[in-house]
Amino acid sequence: MSACFDWRDRLLDHALGFPASAELESHLGSCAACGKALADWRARAEHLDAGVRQLLASEPSPYFGSRVLAKIRSAPAGAGWAGHLRVALLALVFITAIVLLIHGVRGTRVARERSQAFSSTAGGLSQWSSPTDALLRSPADPLFRTVPRLGELFFEIRPTGGESKREKGGENAN
Repeated sequence: MSACFDWRDRLLDHALGFPASAELESHLGSCAACGKALADWRARAEHLDAGVRQLLASEPSPYFGSRVLAKIRSAPAGAGWAGHLRVALLALVFITAIVLLIHGVRGTRVARERSQAFSSTAGGLSQWSSPTDALLRSPADPLFRTVPRLGELFFEIRPTGGESKREKGGENAN
């Protein structure tokens, strides 16, 4: 079960100790889901509070301070500035290695992303066609893909109607 979305913030505030309004009290009386959610949130808050109280009540061992001081005293004294220089140099090498590793990993990832972006763009462009290509096509396109040989025509031309003027012995017939 989950609390009603509109009442969720007010329920959380009430579970954490804020007083409930009259509207919230009447809603809790009529909505079992919100009542269960409120009880669950109060139980979680109590569990967290108990854990915090336990942490505050616990104290370190009574010999903790003396053990730390004894370890510090028993540690060999550093070789002056040379010991610190060695530690600083080691830290510098370690930090440089981490920076180079991060830069290398990031660089290969960026290069891979650029390569993928370029290949997808090039692939898309190689298959691109103008939106007007469909408008420029005609049913006669297959006829224009071949060149007619001498004496052939693209289209068969048939005279329509009756006889031509030549056949009738018309004006300029020789």
